[in-house]
Amino acid sequence: MKPLKFGKATASFLSDRLLLFNTSAMVRHYLGNLLAKDSTRATSKGGIPLPPELWDRILADCDDNFVFVKPAIVSETPTRKVIRCQLVEFDMQHGFGVFAENDSIVYLCELFFNSMSKAAEKKSISEIAMPRLREVSGPGSLHDVVLEKDRHAEGQEADKPSCLFWDIDIPDVIARMENGWCGFCGTGRFICPGCTGGRADRFDVFMGCGVLLACPLCMGVDFAQDHKDFLRYYYSETAPEDEQREMDRAVQERLKELGYCVPWP
Repeated sequence: MKPLKFGKATASFLSDRLLLFNTSAMVRHYLGNLLAKDSTRATSKGGIPLPPELWDRILADCDDNFVFVKPAIVSETPTRKVIRCQLVEFDMQHGFGVFAENDSIVYLCELFFNSMSKAAEKKSISEIAMPRLREVSGPGSLHDVVLEKDRHAEGQEADKPSCLFWDIDIPDVIARMENGWCGFCGTGRFICPGCTGGRADRFDVFMGCGVLLACPLCMGVDFAQDHKDFLRYYYSETAPEDEQREMDRAVQERLKELGYCVPWP
């Protein structure tokens, strides 16, 4: 997923997609601004002002909380945009870590996240019972998020940190909304592609045993297929040291990107 930047946030871009909204990041940003102006304005439940360094630790330890939202721009100036976010959720008994049981479902879900109209045009939408998307009502279901431009001393503009994200894929949802639980590997993040009872075929990652392959569901289908191609090419021989190091780095970066605490290699 990618943070939503000021220039990307246009009415046409936002009208047909879902975003992930990190509600904790918004709270951290609000409290950070409040404390920067006057650290005595934020107190404990007992009314005691806490030192800034303690607030820094509290904010740093605040867990992220992601939700799906439908965005719409409600106010716009050359340096400031207000995006109204309607909280939505999928009507499903289990998460996407269970629902997305093959690569066709994964690709359709990811298309739906990023272009609902294009997903609706797909013939496969009638063959795959996508969970119903519904708007949440009540307190906390609407949030106005402000995107602003920072102007540096040199006159250059830059985006302020965003709590909205686009280009969502299934691993993002599993990692950030479903506590990392994967219906394929559990929380292992790797599989033996020859010992899955046929499940690897559903993601086009079947190959011989004796290797650890990135899980296609919680690490990404395309990533797992690239990993499979590497492992299969060097299945009967040792990969050159530089190529092995490059692949190990790619796996480590993917684990870090998704927040998975799994050692590799």
